[in-house]
Amino acid sequence: MSGLPPAPSGQALSLVSALSNTENHQLHVQAIRARDDALSASPESYGNLCLQLTYVLAGSDQPAQLLPRIAQRDLTAWQETDSQTVHRLQHDEGMWTPFGQMAGLVLKNALLRPPLNQQQSQNNGNAGPRTFLYLQSPAADHIKETLLYSLGCRHAELRAVASSVIATTAVSADGVQPALHLTAWPQLIPALIGYLQQHSHDNHERIEGAL
Repeated sequence: MSGLPPAPSGQALSLVSALSNTENHQLHVQAIRARDDALSASPESYGNLCLQLTYVLAGSDQPAQLLPRIAQRDLTAWQETDSQTVHRLQHDEGMWTPFGQMAGLVLKNALLRPPLNQQQSQNNGNAGPRTFLYLQSPAADHIKETLLYSLGCRHAELRAVASSVIATTAVSADGVQPALHLTAWPQLIPALIGYLQQHSHDNHERIEGAL
């Protein structure tokens, strides 16, 4: 990946913000429902939300560079949803690390426990076999690229989450995400070897989980 990943959408920022806000029970419950609805709406919606969560994970490592790149309409939508969290994040860069971790954990859960393919079930009249959603191109390609980028995050907590997502999907026994499996990810091993060959302690930590 050349340059920084794109800034995430207002929907993804608002979702992570609400899921992180366990003190506001009503907002938290609404966020869980919104997450489930967005993930299960369609294959395209599923892939897009997973991609946007990956952008939140990667962007949280350098908030000073992320904030100016968030589209005004997305920032406004986020502020309307949770103005207090936005204000805190704008004034305390340290809060971005747990924010990015939450995005990564939501992403990991969505990838390993994807919702049912509702469209296919409806088309089959609920008579066919139950199938689950999985990443498709081009979203899958962008997610793989951004996850590899995230292995280079400055914050160990974000690197650890990215490594965990990679490790659990790339070698998943049930092949729940075919596009992220090792056999369909030719860039993965060379990227990990590249980090190792740089002979730095930090780089070994970055890929430890992925290996």
